[in-house]
Amino acid sequence: MKLYNALSQQIESFTPYGQAVTVYVCGITPYDTTHLGHAFTYTSFDILIRCLEEQGYPVRYAQNVTDIDDDILRKAKEVGDTWQRLVNRWTT
Repeated sequence: MKLYNALSQQIESFTPYGQAVTVYVCGITPYDTTHLGHAFTYTSFDILIRCLEEQGYPVRYAQNVTDIDDDILRKAKEVGDTWQRLVNRWTT
């Protein structure tokens, strides 16, 4: 399998560091309605993980939800609400 390495800016053969492959993906920042960018992230990493598993690699996968950042604080101020209620509105 060949993947683009953003650090080296090269397409390189994939070689895992150990027996299992660990994948960490930045998830959504829930301050407004979902959009195609969210779907792209979910879909592209789902495909990557399935390909890795098909090749026999055990995969440990984690994806976060960013529940506090500048976008959330700005949107909460814009709509006149707390950042906690804003995030809860989009995550519960």
